Amino acid sequence: SYDVAVLSLKNATVLTPYYSQLWYDLLFIDNSSLARALHYLEQIDGETGNVIAWKGNYYSLKDPQLSYVYFDKALERNPKNPNWTRAYADSLYRNGRYEEALNMYNRSLELVPDFWKWKDKIEEKSSAEQKSYRIFFKNVPDFWKIIERIDELQKLV
Repeated sequence: SYDVAVLSLKNATVLTPYYSQLWYDLLFIDNSSLARALHYLEQIDGETGNVIAWKGNYYSLKDPQLSYVYFDKALERNPKNPNWTRAYADSLYRNGRYEEALNMYNRSLELVPDFWKWKDKIEEKSSAEQKSYRIFFKNVPDFWKIIERIDELQKLV
């Protein structure tokens, strides 16, 4: 079960606290571990783009202005990271900065393959392209939420 998975990861971090992948795995499945995970990741990885972007996530609700500073810093290091761009857009959206969120969501779309445009034409694509399409959506299962959010924001802004 989910609780067992979280507990197992937490136990693993106790046994091997300087193995960064465990902390990243914990970040993805347990928001309550975010502060602790970031503490260790800063010690292990330093100020990498991933750590900085996760700090942006961490401060998104606590201190939105600080969150934006971290996202800007992460995107200065890698302006073409679609995950950080989307996380930044989500933060802007959560904090009512809809026009900026819309711009950032659109920017995130520019950074991913155009597979999402194939939705109604997938049968016209080669088998290799269809496979790439399936892999993309398997790895990004909530991708369509970006499109829905963009549609929603276009009506608001």
